[in-house]
Amino acid sequence: MEKSTVVCPLAEQHLVEVMNRDSSAAEVMDPNDYRMVTVALPYDDDKQSSRLRIGFIDGAWLALPGAAGE
Repeated sequence: MEKSTVVCPLAEQHLVEVMNRDSSAAEVMDPNDYRMVTVALPYDDDKQSSRLRIGFIDGAWLALPGAAGE
């Protein structure tokens, strides 16, 4: 999983604020309709960062590794 490549157009990626975080997931607001959604944290998650880059892949929001907190 750590060496996988995520393919997602830049237009479908958003830098969002983390509303709530635990050891494996974070709650963020969906950029399209502002509902709360839960995304699994990427393997390289910075626990101190208040932002995540998420992408809309296969009908679901996913946190993108290597791009957290930009």
